[in-house]
Amino acid sequence: MESSPLARAAQQLVVGVGRERQINSVNVACVTIMILEWFLTFDLEFSLVWKAKWNPTKIMYLLARYLPFIDTSLVIYRHLAFTLSKGTCQRVFECIVFMFGFGMGTVEMIFTLRTWAVWGKSKCLTWGIFSTFAATWAAIFVTLVLYVRSVNQEVSPAPQVIGCTLRISSPVLSVSFILLMAYDAALLIMMLIRGVSAFRSGGDSYLTRVVYSDGIVYYVYVFLLSLLNVLIILKLPDDYETLLLTMERVIHSVLACRVVLHIRQQGAIATAGRFPIANSVEMNHLDRHVKEPKGSDRTID
Repeated sequence: MESSPLARAAQQLVVGVGRERQINSVNVACVTIMILEWFLTFDLEFSLVWKAKWNPTKIMYLLARYLPFIDTSLVIYRHLAFTLSKGTCQRVFECIVFMFGFGMGTVEMIFTLRTWAVWGKSKCLTWGIFSTFAATWAAIFVTLVLYVRSVNQEVSPAPQVIGCTLRISSPVLSVSFILLMAYDAALLIMMLIRGVSAFRSGGDSYLTRVVYSDGIVYYVYVFLLSLLNVLIILKLPDDYETLLLTMERVIHSVLACRVVLHIRQQGAIATAGRFPIANSVEMNHLDRHVKEPKGSDRTID
């Protein structure tokens, strides 16, 4: 015997609310990770970033670190505020998506600068890598605009349980993650090539491992996370398309901040002379590929 339309609607309501609560649980877990990471690394951040002179890297670090506190708060607010109007739900969602795009762009710029530095900062590379960055993020923002125009936020049918809900979704969001995945894959390949070259040249210090090995592992993480987001958007029910949006945001922030902190930490240790960081072959390699070109007195961090 077929169920009545009312019964089917009730069942869809229960399923939809259940999925929204699952997404919110993932978001809360991500916020917990973000706060825990902040507590674990704040001593390093205070000594290596807050006390340092203001420069572009410091600004990007602070944006990468603290912007997620704002947009993840909006994510939680969207799910838990039970009295929002439909228009407010839509505006909050749009704000979340565009802050996601801006924040991810800041994080990816940190990764890009790292790759640019280890490749020597040549003029040709500078034009190539930053033109690619600009084109990629212009395309990503276009897809995000198309996405927010194609989705429809609704007031929750069960406001005592969950806040706003996503009623009309769009697979165009997957294009953003495909572009991000392709860009991260390019950075990963560049770091792998330069890392192999560094170790073949005799580099085997802790600083070299921080610059190359940690960076390569981080690029693998963000690439796989973007791939997982694409698969979720394309393969799972539409209700789940934002399941890992907050996770992608938080993990990118955590890894980018660790990139800056680890390099500055090892630079401070080396400057203090607490242990020899490299042999002569390795120092020559790092001088060529990590420091500023001759004639500049700035470093990447």
